[in-house]
Amino acid sequence: MKSWALAISGVLLATAEIAFFQGCLAWLSLGYTIYIPFIGGRTMFPSTLEGGIMGLLITTVVIALKDLYAEFVLNDPKKTN
Repeated sequence: MKSWALAISGVLLATAEIAFFQGCLAWLSLGYTIYIPFIGGRTMFPSTLEGGIMGLLITTVVIALKDLYAEFVLNDPKKTN
């Protein structure tokens, strides 16, 4: 495989692992709130297993993008001349 393909697959695997562990922790700590992305993913994808994983993964990516936007765009330091 090419090095860029390995890098992309490594990032996707790490993202999936984070989503899985975050989903497990949320399931244990929050209980009913994990059902929303799980059921949403199941309705979007044909396979139940694929939908359950992808719903949590999409939710994780959206939350991460929101946090990055809030940190780097909204918290713009003042520039001095």
